[in-house]
Order: sequence, then structure tokens, then C-alpha cells
Amino acid sequence: MRSVNGRGNAHPNRGAGAVMTSVAMIAIFGFTALSVDLGNAWQNRRHLVTATDSAALAAAQEYALHGVGCGPLADSYVASNKPDATVTACTPSPGASNGLTSGHVLVTAKTTIDYAFAPIIGVDSKTLASTTVARFGIPSSVGGLRPFGLCYDALLDLPEFSTWDPTSGPSDPVEIEYDKAAQPNACNGGDPVPGNWATIDLDGGGNSNADIQNWTLNRFPGLIPPGLYPGDTGAFSPSLASELQILEDSQLIFPLPLFSSVTGNGSNSVFDIVGFVSVQIVDFRTNGDQAQRSLTLRFVAAVVEGACCDAGGVDTGTRVLQICAVQANDLSDCPVT
Repeated sequence: MRSVNGRGNAHPNRGAGAVMTSVAMIAIFGFTALSVDLGNAWQNRRHLVTATDSAALAAAQEYALHGVGCGPLADSYVASNKPDATVTACTPSPGASNGLTSGHVLVTAKTTIDYAFAPIIGVDSKTLASTTVARFGIPSSVGGLRPFGLCYDALLDLPEFSTWDPTSGPSDPVEIEYDKAAQPNACNGGDPVPGNWATIDLDGGGNSNADIQNWTLNRFPGLIPPGLYPGDTGAFSPSLASELQILEDSQLIFPLPLFSSVTGNGSNSVFDIVGFVSVQIVDFRTNGDQAQRSLTLRFVAAVVEGACCDAGGVDTGTRVLQICAVQANDLSDCPVT
């Protein structure tokens, strides 16, 4: 029999549908709330990773320069990036601060986050941890080069370089002259290398004076590994005076390429780059004939931009850094020599 109001049982499942909608809304709210907690945990984890990355790199740089990286230094880098985090481990490799050419340092930090919504399923907080291992060593390639090449064997004949101890600070200044008579012919097995000096064509192009000016002031923009590179033997152009003056005034530390030999002459020369050395410009001479031009340099132990590491490379106290592991139990990519 139909009801008086004409509706009767036309929608018998309406009540059940309302219940299901309520349950679905609760589930949606729950998932949304948990996603907020998970997003917060992810963000805190990223900040913690940044903290251990920066601390490990800073500590590795300090060990590369024969200092002590663990302790207050590592703690300060973690704290500046994640103030609520605590360093639970900072461990250098054996001999990292004792003159080895390479080493690494492991930094682990942790933090605890409180959940806002997860307590409804019985989870109040979570402890997050991050580990970063950074290594240092002799560079297998270098960025930030200025284009002035130095003959490595000729430097070994100069007491300012040959007796210099990179762990004791910068070397005494040494004047590198473009003077064929004054410079030792150490490269090429005694055959002359004009001035034991060159402008290296780092990009294989025309080595224009505009390129040399740009690279002198702003540095070469790519990474350069050891190998054969074209260039020009002889003195640099007097037009570099303003760029060299800026480098001298700033006392910027920057790397230069070292070559062991050169074939050809003038703009047809090819240089065998075997390593890199970090320097500061103390003085320079760009005027007069080529024999009167020179750079006075101070050699410096430094950490530079580049790729790590060349275990058999020329060691001049120049180092590069690399994050080599993110797990304490796998240091296979962090060898020590």
C-alpha cells in the first residue's frame, strides 16, 4: 500500500548511503592528514640530508688542508642547516689529517619530528637520520683555471717551490720570467721551452686574445683533465695588465695547469698537462719586450673545483672534494691512498 505522502519506500538505501559517505569522508580526511605528516617528514629529511652533506664537505675540506674537520666545525654546519638536528658521528678515515694525499670523513646526524595527525593511528613521532661521506684527493680534473701554463720540471728547480711544504702555509714568492736564457730547460729532456711558460688553449679554439683576457679575469668555465692541449709558447700579451691587476688586488687563490713537455713552436705548440697548482699573484710585469714580462707567484695549498680523484697525480697540495657515499656500511667509492 502506498503511503499518504506518496514517497513510501522509494529510496530504501538512502540511510545506508549516508553512512557510507560519512565513512568515506573520514577515510579521505585521515589520508589527507597522514599525507601532511608524511610531507613534513620528507621535508625534514631533505633538510637533514643538506645538513650532513654540508658538514661532511666542510670537514673534508678542513682535513684536506691538514686541519681538524670533526668537532665544532661539523657541528656548526649541521646546526646552521638543521638547528634541531644532532651530530651522532663524525669519523675521518685513518690518517686523514696526517699528510695523506686522499681521505674521507663520515658525518651522521639525526632529528626527531612530532606528528600532528599520525597519533590517531598510534604513531606520535619519528626519528630521522642521514649519513654523508665526503672524500678529498688530488684532482682528476680542475675547474676555474686561468690559462697560464707552468713547466712542472722547471718549478722543481726553483727552491721556492721544491722546498715548499704545503702544510706550512703559502710559499715564498717566486718570479717566473719569460727569459729563455734565465729559465732552466727542464721540460722536454733539456730541450728549450721558451720561458717555461705558455698560454694554454683550454677549449681547443683559436686561443684569441679575447679568450685569454676573459679566462684570466673570469676563469675558464669548464673542467680540464690532464692531457694534450694546444697553446702558444712565450709571454702573455701586455693587454692583460688590468685583468692581472684585479687578480693581484683581490689575492684570489686559483689553479694553474702544469705541463711536462711541449712539442711544436708558437701557436702550433702542444702541451702535455700533467697536473695543477694553486697560486696567488703577488706581482707582474706586462710591459717591455717578452724577456721582461713575468708573474710573481705564491704557491698555496687549496681546495678547488674539480673531479676527484687521481691517486697517481702530481701532488702540489691542491685538492678537490666529492660526496662518495650516503651509507656508513658501503665506502667502496671512498678509497684512501
